[in-house]
Amino acid sequence: SLVGLLADPITVGTSVVWTVIKDYDGGRVYLSGLEAGSGLEQIRLEIGDDPSVLYQIAARGQRVYLMGESLRAYGY
Repeated sequence: SLVGLLADPITVGTSVVWTVIKDYDGGRVYLSGLEAGSGLEQIRLEIGDDPSVLYQIAARGQRVYLMGESLRAYGY
């Protein structure tokens, strides 16, 4: 489900691998949660419209923290 998209950076949560995926052709940025065992995408949230923005992510417990133009947290 991530074919043709740039996936970077990556962090690992309790049972989810989180990555920021960038669609340069469509001008969209997403936070994607992949199942740790299978790698199948479980959730995709649109987080921006500028793929040139640099992002950092970190997972702790049941939260994933995303820092780009602002700091955001998501629970799972």
